[in-house]
Amino acid sequence: MLVNEYAPRPHNTCHWTLDACPASQFGQFIRAIAGLPLASGERHSDAVMDSLLGDDAARWLGLARAPLCPPPPLRQS
Repeated sequence: MLVNEYAPRPHNTCHWTLDACPASQFGQFIRAIAGLPLASGERHSDAVMDSLLGDDAARWLGLARAPLCPPPPLRQS
């Protein structure tokens, strides 16, 4: 068996649960090891997470400049 990574902890990159859920995976981890009840893991907002590996890493600047959300539609009076 080949193992790339063994990490008994939450994933350590920016994670969409920080912005899109009532409790992030990091908060849930602390609750679990502290014996506290887990919070809701339901998503309340849309989020996108994009991993840039290898040649894709060159796309970082374009992604950083892109708007986070599409602009709202224009309302005409």
